[in-house]
Amino acid sequence: AAHWGIPVTEVAADGRWPLRDWPAHGPDRDDPYLFVYQPLLDACLDAAAADGCGVLLSGDGGDEVAGDWIHDLTGLLQSGRLVALAAELRVLGRRGRRSLVAGLAGREPGARERRSDRVAHAGLADRRCAAARRGARAGLSTAEPWSDRRVVEFTVSIPQHVLHRLAEPKRLVRRALRRLAPVRLVDRMGPQEPAALFDAGFRGPGRPAAERLLAAPELERRGYLPPGEALRAFEAYADGGPIRRDFWWPLSLEWWLREHAPDRATDAEALAP
Repeated sequence: AAHWGIPVTEVAADGRWPLRDWPAHGPDRDDPYLFVYQPLLDACLDAAAADGCGVLLSGDGGDEVAGDWIHDLTGLLQSGRLVALAAELRVLGRRGRRSLVAGLAGREPGARERRSDRVAHAGLADRRCAAARRGARAGLSTAEPWSDRRVVEFTVSIPQHVLHRLAEPKRLVRRALRRLAPVRLVDRMGPQEPAALFDAGFRGPGRPAAERLLAAPELERRGYLPPGEALRAFEAYADGGPIRRDFWWPLSLEWWLREHAPDRATDAEALAP
């Protein structure tokens, strides 16, 4: 931002952990899956509106459209880029023997097919609608350039080793930006996840809310999960263990079921903080 002279408004992330002020910042009626850092995102939207922003640009969808774990070994080989091919193989080797063997044996679909499939199943349209709703609540319009059909059609149609490489992530995008900014700055660009908030929240003040949502959950009553599985996975993590199973999505769906699809009298009580 300083390089381009862009004004910056800082938003304090401290204390914006998942489930802060629960049940505020909850899921919308038509989308049961909620962004885990929604309290922080809502604070950013409010700050942008207060700062006079009218349209908020988002980078959502950039991984699916121009990045991700999509490799094009065949394209590199056919185009004679043997040095780049060797670099890709080294990355695949670090990823695991199975990925390396599958890539060499050609058992995976072609790179363009994988890109097209990744975009088709990314839910970009649904995510764009969700972003528009969240922005509207703060008085903002939102725009997601990576959801533009022309951009998607372009990235799916070109050789994937030109667009993105495992050894050079988002290759085409970064090389285009090098005309506008120093190389060292462009190479450092990338998404930053506030993972510290995740641990601070779920192993701290957000833990009681999560345990209340996962105690006798609707997910189990309706047969979506085996009894006790979600709560055990969460408590194992909250007690200091690694995340062996992603408990956030079941937790988000549980929240949505209680708030938007109740079929028992105790739901209103269960949502009470």
